[in-house]
Amino acid sequence: MRNGTSITLSLILSFVIGASSGAALALDPGSNKAALSDYQVNEVLISEAAKEPAKDKSKEKSKEATSDKDKGKDKDKKAEAEEEDFKEPVITDAIDVTTEKLVDAPKDYFGKNIKFKSEFFSYSTLALNYKPAFRSQKKFISFLVYRPKSKVPFSELKLAMKIPKEKDPRNKMLSSLQDGDTIEVVGKVFSTALDEPWVDVLNLKKLASAKKEKDKDGDENDSEN
Repeated sequence: MRNGTSITLSLILSFVIGASSGAALALDPGSNKAALSDYQVNEVLISEAAKEPAKDKSKEKSKEATSDKDKGKDKDKKAEAEEEDFKEPVITDAIDVTTEKLVDAPKDYFGKNIKFKSEFFSYSTLALNYKPAFRSQKKFISFLVYRPKSKVPFSELKLAMKIPKEKDPRNKMLSSLQDGDTIEVVGKVFSTALDEPWVDVLNLKKLASAKKEKDKDGDENDSEN
């Protein structure tokens, strides 16, 4: 009897457990999670959670793109402000001198601000990267001028000018300079290495454009007639 009773109880318990499981499923027939095991439920939750970072990443990318645009706008505004705010430095104590006098007696002008007029020849690296009077080509440009009443470059006169910022209005003038243009240079003699004047160009102005060969030929023809 005891064995028969144990078997009967086991059957009854199995039936009750099965029925309760069915009831649990019936409680929420529209829910997929109710019909899943704990392991499967965890899998669903993990997969759902994994979707969130993807959304966040897309938001982060859009935020980064917006941030980059804002930075670009800020940079442009800053450059425009620098261009508008640019004022040519006024140097009141510059000594008027000819290029010949400056080259003949550079030590007389050492540490002083000087000013002279000359004809532009071309850009050069002659005044750059020389250690005793160092001006780096990464930060400076150099150019040559002609000797007075001559078409021979004045190589003894070393001229170095700090490279203007990108939006600096002087860039337009510098890029337009041509052989023979008349310029005014204001600078400071910072070295007399090799017994030559090394000048930091502080101001540079274009006073007149070079006379074209056609104009010269036309003038000569007019004078002949």
